[in-house]
Amino acid sequence: MGRKIKYRTEEERRQARRERRAVQAKDPKRRQKRSEENRRQYLRRRGIPGTEILPPNLSKQIIEQAAQDLDRTSRYFVRFLTDSEDAIYLAHFEVTQDDLKAFDSPPPYPPVVDQLAEIEEWGHVILALRGYQHRLQNVEDTQNFQLSTRDSGSAIQLADKLHEQYIKTLGEWEKIMSFIEENDEPDSVSARIAQEAILGKARKMVHVRNDLLLIKQGVPQYIQALDNRTYTFAKLSRPMYY
Repeated sequence: MGRKIKYRTEEERRQARRERRAVQAKDPKRRQKRSEENRRQYLRRRGIPGTEILPPNLSKQIIEQAAQDLDRTSRYFVRFLTDSEDAIYLAHFEVTQDDLKAFDSPPPYPPVVDQLAEIEEWGHVILALRGYQHRLQNVEDTQNFQLSTRDSGSAIQLADKLHEQYIKTLGEWEKIMSFIEENDEPDSVSARIAQEAILGKARKMVHVRNDLLLIKQGVPQYIQALDNRTYTFAKLSRPMYY
């Protein structure tokens, strides 16, 4: 038996090809992949964002905030370096992971902040918040490490992603600073939490800027820095027994 003729003419072949392309163009996965590739090619032509256009020089205030020492030995700090802890139990109530997420963001803060004002142990929440912030940074570093080793366009993608993180974090920092400056009770629990959140945002901006500078030197240097951070984080998050 002979092979069945699929197309009688070259025009039929071209028409079939056009129809296949039309169907493929409507496929969401193919459209997303094509969009990502177009963006990658555009960024290659433009140059690496974040290296040609670095974030502006950080203010002295942000640098000083980021440089403040942290107590990395507290059990509350260490326990929240991992996601194994769901909450802090204080007096007759608890502070959950969702509360910590809110405390790491611009106000308003959840109602539990009013309960914290009634007890002396509210400072434990500050220590837990620091651990929570470090865990989030480690998660982002892990994601960036995976991206940096994935394909040849990773440097461009990384720089673009980090630059966006910087802009987002700066916006959050400005909102929290406005809350602190306008707060009539600078010694209140909400103001103290906001002050801690500010330090976290400052550390993140310095972190992102340093990463952009590393990527400018080359992806291998950046990967080495991420590897060193992973080792340091693993040492910090070792189980501690009290």
